[in-house]
Amino acid sequence: MNHKKFLPGCGLLRVIAMGMIISEHVFSGTLGTTQFPESNRWLFLAAMGVSRYGVDLFAVISGYLLYEREQRSTSFFMLFSTIITYLLAIPLCLSHFSGEVNYLSIHNILNIMKYEYWYVTAYIGMFFFIPFLNLVVRHADGKSLSQFFLAVLVFAVLIPCFTRKDVFGFGMGNNAIFLMIMYCVGAVLKKYTSENSVPKWLGAWIGKRSLIAFAAVAVMLAIMINGVEFITWKYTEAARGLYPLCNNNSPFIIAGAIFLTLGLIRISNVPAWLLKTVKFIAPLTLGIYLIHNHPLFRKIFILRLSGIATLTWYEALSACVCLLIILYGVCAFIDYLRERLFQLLQLKKIYTFLLEWLNLTFRRSAI
Repeated sequence: MNHKKFLPGCGLLRVIAMGMIISEHVFSGTLGTTQFPESNRWLFLAAMGVSRYGVDLFAVISGYLLYEREQRSTSFFMLFSTIITYLLAIPLCLSHFSGEVNYLSIHNILNIMKYEYWYVTAYIGMFFFIPFLNLVVRHADGKSLSQFFLAVLVFAVLIPCFTRKDVFGFGMGNNAIFLMIMYCVGAVLKKYTSENSVPKWLGAWIGKRSLIAFAAVAVMLAIMINGVEFITWKYTEAARGLYPLCNNNSPFIIAGAIFLTLGLIRISNVPAWLLKTVKFIAPLTLGIYLIHNHPLFRKIFILRLSGIATLTWYEALSACVCLLIILYGVCAFIDYLRERLFQLLQLKKIYTFLLEWLNLTFRRSAI
């Protein structure tokens, strides 16, 4: 199998997933951090209902892409180098351009230790277990996988959602364990959709039917969020009812991520301009996340724009969409420069050489 062949559906889903994540941060950072007109409340909640699928979708696509690929140690070192680069570069650049504020402190450089940057540490944790997860999915039969996902549905999804308590330590969908579960979902989809005989029930959901199902889930979730939030805000003055519906382990969010994956994973007739754009952006998506969600970056370029919340709903929506597009484009360009720098320094070849040298040294010492 040619693992280097570009899959338009996977690339498009990665771009969409990162767009959803940025959208969530833009809308929550501008409309969700201050008092805003009652007429804008529905806009904020509807945006949350549409954009909350990004984290689960990204993990599912990771499983679909990496299931049959050989996991090399150089991949981890390249990932770690990217993270270290941004942890150092973002405070350094902000200090240089601000002129007055010095962001070069251990506290800012080690932002990876903050919970608001949780996805980075969780994704690294998942990355360690990818070879093991692939092995388990590859050798598990349908019955074992069904029992596993049934247990996950009960203990990691339904019970935490209805009790609002993380009874079994799944972090309400915000930790490496849950990302590994969603990775397995993607790997299982890859396992059964890439076989010569796709199960009839699964094949029926690949394509338009799943896209319609995703749209139905997204609309239903947006309506439910608005209804639950209105009731809790109206009578308790605290919008706490919506959180179980919006968490990464919400059954609505998980179902939406799976439906969207099945709907687009086999797409092939993509316009040339869109295919070219997706090919450019898809490999940069993790770097885009690292940049835009860095706590300092969010504080300076997103949270400072909370005044958007005081605009009329159509002005606020237009401002948020423009901010989303600008952030996406700027972060993609920055990560493209980082990728070119890594290629210029030939980091991948250096890591490959060092790892081969270490393996040879250990083998000689063992003899």
